[in-house]
Amino acid sequence: MLIEEENQHIISDNHNESIGKNILQGLTAREQEIFTTLDSDNELISSIFLEHTSYYLHKTHLINADFNKLRPYYIFIVLDEMETLIDTPHILGLITGICTLGMLIFFVALYWMQKYLLLSPPCSNNPTFNIPR
Repeated sequence: MLIEEENQHIISDNHNESIGKNILQGLTAREQEIFTTLDSDNELISSIFLEHTSYYLHKTHLINADFNKLRPYYIFIVLDEMETLIDTPHILGLITGICTLGMLIFFVALYWMQKYLLLSPPCSNNPTFNIPR
């Protein structure tokens, strides 16, 4: 989410109901606590990992559309890794199945090419090689 530093309003977020609200209203209590902790570090980029969730805070300057000047903003990212950990075995099985099927098709095609195109006599495949008997 993108937060304006001056008045602590949420400018952009993937949850539409949070846009335009103050961070006290738009963030959960846990996110507010982590936001203030990361903001007090006085670093350009700060991060923390707690209970399968990564929190990143990046302080940057962007152009404000209203004033057409550079203003300080926060980019606050919350990544819940639990959803990724739950979906990982399914995705891994799908990728393994697709690769196995692709290799099987490749080997069948290679076998067919060797048997009928390379190893068979040229007379049986090409009618121009008909030798009169």
